[in-house]
Order: sequence, then structure tokens, then C-alpha cells
Amino acid sequence: MTLALLAGCGDDEPADPGTTVPGGKGSSLELTLDADGPGSEDARSATVDCPDPPGPGPDEPCGVVLLKSPEDLDPVPAEVPCTEIYGGPDTLRVTGMLEGEPVEATLTRENGCEIERYDTWLDLLHRLFPDYEPGEALAP
Repeated sequence: MTLALLAGCGDDEPADPGTTVPGGKGSSLELTLDADGPGSEDARSATVDCPDPPGPGPDEPCGVVLLKSPEDLDPVPAEVPCTEIYGGPDTLRVTGMLEGEPVEATLTRENGCEIERYDTWLDLLHRLFPDYEPGEALAP
């Protein structure tokens, strides 16, 4: 099952994905969540379009996106030691524009560093996919 959700923020005029107001730093993100990785459950997708200036408040998806920066999608440097803890097969793919910059990243829960990186997106994931629980595929 694929879920498509458009979460618009701002005034009633729709924003074109990937564009910003002149001089602005709008965001348009496509998030694809696969809660069981390569398992049998289909991935779910949502698009969040946040023009510049941003919309209402922190409870809206755009309010959460405002707290993100392209650096939140940077890979963990190879020299950083990570705990060898497995958080589940969950994957999150984030593509589009964030603060006016193109982004493309896949986040996992394969070790402690990746879990920490993934978890910074949980507030947004819970707003877009309210029934999602990370690591749920590990449950017996």
C-alpha cells in the first residue's frame, strides 16, 4: 500500500515542489518510509511542501521541517565509533529541497549512530504516519 500525503504549509496558494520564493529557502521533501526494509510490507510515501516564509506552527509538518537542516542528512563519518546495536530493518529515504538546498539520503537503524540519525526524523514521521513505530518489524 502506498500512502500519498500532501502537507501544505503557509497560505492557500500551493507551492511548486522544489521551488522557493525569490531570496527564500523553502523546502519540498519526499519521504519514503519502509518499516520492514526489504520485507513484505509496502513502503509509504509522503510529500511535505513548505514555502518560504513557512506556515503555521510547530505541530504542523512544516513546523518540524523548519527545525531540520541539510546537515541532518549528512552520513556518519567513517571514523566515528558506533555501538553495534540493531534497531530494525526500517529505512527512510529523504529527497528534495531542504532550506533551498537539494538533499538525497537514506537513513537506517542498522547501528547506534544510524539509529540516532534516523530518530531525528521521528517527530515528522509520526505526524505523517501516525501508526508508525520504529523497530516494530522486530516484534515477535
